[in-house]
Amino acid sequence: MSHKLPPGFVYDRPVPDRWAEDLAQLAPKSDQHPWLLLAWLSGEPWEPVQRWCVYEMIPLRVWQGLIQSHRRTGKKDDEIIEAVILEELQGPHPRERGYFDTVLKRFVSEALVTRQEWELYHTHKAIPKLYWVIQGEHGGHKRVFSPLEQKYLSLQGLPEEPPAPGDLPYAEFDQRVLWQFAQRDRLQKLSGRLSPVEAESDGQVVELWRQIMQRVENQQRESLESVKLDLSGLPRSGAKEDDPTGVIEEAIDRYIQTGSSAPPPES
Repeated sequence: MSHKLPPGFVYDRPVPDRWAEDLAQLAPKSDQHPWLLLAWLSGEPWEPVQRWCVYEMIPLRVWQGLIQSHRRTGKKDDEIIEAVILEELQGPHPRERGYFDTVLKRFVSEALVTRQEWELYHTHKAIPKLYWVIQGEHGGHKRVFSPLEQKYLSLQGLPEEPPAPGDLPYAEFDQRVLWQFAQRDRLQKLSGRLSPVEAESDGQVVELWRQIMQRVENQQRESLESVKLDLSGLPRSGAKEDDPTGVIEEAIDRYIQTGSSAPPPES
């Protein structure tokens, strides 16, 4: 059964060679470790996205290694999420496992993976995980924020969940995206060479973290028409000395430096 596509909707767009080459310089394709793939995230006619995105592609041998490590702990395959996902990706196409609901006006499938994930797996023989959505004015954002990022945003009174794909204006792959990936890669490499204590006090690590989180914060602010800090639980007498702004700023700075927003214990 055919369905009329919304105006301008396309299921696929070829990735410009220059974009693919620029991304490959940061994370080239490999069968030894995860790499990055730029792709067109179309969405569906009943839920269009129409945005560029970046998938983290996990080589099959790496994924199978994760499954084996879980098996050694005594888990069965139906208890191992990696094994369940792999079985879904290697099974029938999601379109063969559902039907179009004429009431909901959308395709309903029992598959646990999306059409695009299934197709990317069969094209590249690697497990795709949607990592980055390119939209908005700041080079895009992660599809899922880490607990550390969520805590920071919470301290800022901002939403802890990123905008959904398609929620922010269309943007193309450019230097803003590459800058963010390069900064995150550099932070990861620096932090990996330091102990947690050293990383908390290392000037380069702290500055990189500040820059990255400023981008995350800007993206979240863009997704809101107006932003108000969550001041619940703070004193609000109206007196100048009770203004919570300084308390919040101190908590944010303390969290960046130490990983904890709680004030140090009194000696």
